[in-house]
Amino acid sequence: MSRSWPDDALPFGVIISGFAINTLFYAGVLWVMFAVPFALRRRLRRRRGHCPACAYPTGQSPVCTECGAALDQNRARGGQEAAGIAGCPYQYG
Repeated sequence: MSRSWPDDALPFGVIISGFAINTLFYAGVLWVMFAVPFALRRRLRRRRGHCPACAYPTGQSPVCTECGAALDQNRARGGQEAAGIAGCPYQYG
């Protein structure tokens, strides 16, 4: 009672274009899943006036005193100049 399968019942070949599209799509999804949270974390740290690498408060220093990372001068003061609100009366520092 052995049953034989027809030759075209199971797909053994690879559709190259579909494989390439799926690979690019899922690679993009994985990149977004891992890159976006880190980028948002760095942006929040800069906005708060902290070092984007280690989250240590930087004050007016052009270099992080904790890890030594170089800081952007506009972002070292809380990012208000870079955010376009340089004339805000509620600036700190």
